[in-house]
Amino acid sequence: MREVQPNEQDAILKYLAPNVEQCLYLYLDIYWYGIGSDTIRVWCGDEKNGEYSFIVMKYFNCFQLYSRNNDFDPEELVNLAAEQDVDRVFARKDTIEYLQPAFGEGYIAEFGEILELNRHRDFGDMYSRIEDATPEDLPEITALLLMDEENALSYSYDELLQTLQDLYSTGMGRCFVVREDGKIVANVAISAETDIFMIGAYTMVHPDYRNTLYGMLVDSYLNRIVRGEKRMFGFVMDPRRIRMFRALGNKVVAEYGKLIRS
Repeated sequence: MREVQPNEQDAILKYLAPNVEQCLYLYLDIYWYGIGSDTIRVWCGDEKNGEYSFIVMKYFNCFQLYSRNNDFDPEELVNLAAEQDVDRVFARKDTIEYLQPAFGEGYIAEFGEILELNRHRDFGDMYSRIEDATPEDLPEITALLLMDEENALSYSYDELLQTLQDLYSTGMGRCFVVREDGKIVANVAISAETDIFMIGAYTMVHPDYRNTLYGMLVDSYLNRIVRGEKRMFGFVMDPRRIRMFRALGNKVVAEYGKLIRS
């Protein structure tokens, strides 16, 4: 294993591109920030049969990992995670299952699905309730997102706020909100995009407004923005939301997992 140099960026993206659904954030962060930036660090496994055995990127205290065939020693990642003080590892589901025994009981595993979201319910005039969020809204959005147990396990307040601020400062994405009495009660975001695809993320409705249609409204709003011009993907863990999206005709394109240091 070695750290990747900036002149290898095109080769790394070429390795990731054929299965981009399985490594969306890894591809996007390298695409946006660039190898050699202060924001990310990237390592590769030894080449086998003419290709990398894995690519792993560090962003904050998180690893994003992709391996086409899981043809590597998991102890390499365990040691690198310890050296880099990483508390989260994201990868394809089978890769997380391959890594889990090596990481041991100090990490818990969670799994979800990645759907291509190209079908939605039309909410007509209700879309007028949705506003573009501004950078000044991000602290309030961060507090809302941390009401979700999954987000609270995965991020500190400062990490999540910085992640959202990065969306705006880099142009990678933006948030959309619904307000009640001046308070943000629902959020959805485009968390990253390229010329051909984007990721919908951070759907959250305040607990006091879970009996509304706001969650479905903000999710469908992203499809309204895209209008078939780009592929749009979403990471979903809640079985109810997966069933809802599939019932609308959206397809699961990959399964993902994460290891979280307990």
